[in-house]
Amino acid sequence: MGSMIGGFVGIRHLSTRMGLVAVLLVAFVAALAGAAPGVARVMPVASADASGWHAQSTALPNHNLTDVSFVDASHGWAVGYAEDLPLDEGNLRGVILATTDGGLTWSPQNPPAGTSQFQGVSFVDASHGWVVGGLTMLATADGGVTWAPQGLPADIVSNHGSLHAVTFTDADHGWAVGNDWESGAFIAATSDGGAHWAAQNPPAGVTELQGVSFVDANRGWAVGWTESEVTIIATTDGGASWNAQNVPSGLDTLFSVSAVDGNHCWVGGTNAILATANGGTTWAEQSAKDASLQEQGICFIDTTHGWAVGTDGILATSDGGTTWSPQRVPPEGEGVLHSVTATDATHAWAVGVVDYGTAQERGVVLRTTNGGAAPVQTPPRITKLTPASAKRGALVVITGTDFGTVRGASTVRFGSTKCARYASWGDTLVKCRVPAKAKYGKVTVTVTTTAGKSNVVSFTVKR
Repeated sequence: MGSMIGGFVGIRHLSTRMGLVAVLLVAFVAALAGAAPGVARVMPVASADASGWHAQSTALPNHNLTDVSFVDASHGWAVGYAEDLPLDEGNLRGVILATTDGGLTWSPQNPPAGTSQFQGVSFVDASHGWVVGGLTMLATADGGVTWAPQGLPADIVSNHGSLHAVTFTDADHGWAVGNDWESGAFIAATSDGGAHWAAQNPPAGVTELQGVSFVDANRGWAVGWTESEVTIIATTDGGASWNAQNVPSGLDTLFSVSAVDGNHCWVGGTNAILATANGGTTWAEQSAKDASLQEQGICFIDTTHGWAVGTDGILATSDGGTTWSPQRVPPEGEGVLHSVTATDATHAWAVGVVDYGTAQERGVVLRTTNGGAAPVQTPPRITKLTPASAKRGALVVITGTDFGTVRGASTVRFGSTKCARYASWGDTLVKCRVPAKAKYGKVTVTVTTTAGKSNVVSFTVKR
């Protein structure tokens, strides 16, 4: 299973064959942003962006965000790691970021010293949460103001292992999955909020588990692979017993899993999204319209609405995965999205990294408040020009609708000549000067925005 996204098996972020997506560079170097090291800043989003997803910023360079958890539209946490200079694996340190305003601002939290990287996070309310990575399990009961380590079962603690994912269904019941590179996959479970963790037994032959999802204290799934094929395992008794389910053949890797009840569950992996509507008795591939997908994160909030993210951006469905459609993300920059979470059909967040492996590597946070759909744009319309004739250089007031609140790349033309001097720009009123090289006589005036070109209105350029 060496084709997994990872410089070595088990690390979700490191890639030697990473597919790239167009996502916005969303972090500023702290010094350029006027921020002290470790202080989060907000990156403004261009109003001209036609995406339903908007970039948010942590303003921290050399970061990779691997997982995200929100409990409502305001309270969320993102985790990952930072690579301190010089950039090498020995200089990794775990990072936890938190927001109380839906991600408009993010603040770093303080995990115990010595944590090298975090791979998973799960919160059940605004106070109780858990973070995993390497062989570290951290918990908080105050929203992350303080974090404390929790002890893992002695029989799964090894110098050669790593925790990849964690999920809790309430403040008591939780599961974490990972692998020991010598003995194979492991599962740890708790029924007292992590005061005590006990090892559970995955089916024989499972070498790695990458994702886990439970819908209540009894029913859950975990995904990963064996030496020769991918695997989906399930439990109906809280993990006292785990059983492998039948998976379509020919799949490469499975990274993530999201269940909404005891019947409906989805799995994301390389070139595949799988779904079941009968508790895993049968699994079927769903079409994602792209042969190069490497979906690393998947999230459903009910039986119809879900998102998948990875090296090809963001896919969404509103019919349970019968159809998946790509959603537009902010432009400029290349990277990969690792994880996605949502609190309802409109509010969702995705995290990842851009410019991986360079000195400009940065964490990325994307947010949508409309389900990710690109806003419907209406072409502009001109209703009046004041005056209707004037000399070159004269100020003209253009009245109409849907010009946009900021100009951005929008333009006004007098005939074929673009206006170069604008006094103001608003959604219903634009003031600009007749171009110095506009053709004399009758010309047509138009306004062009990202939504299209307006109607034409006659104007006379006087000598």
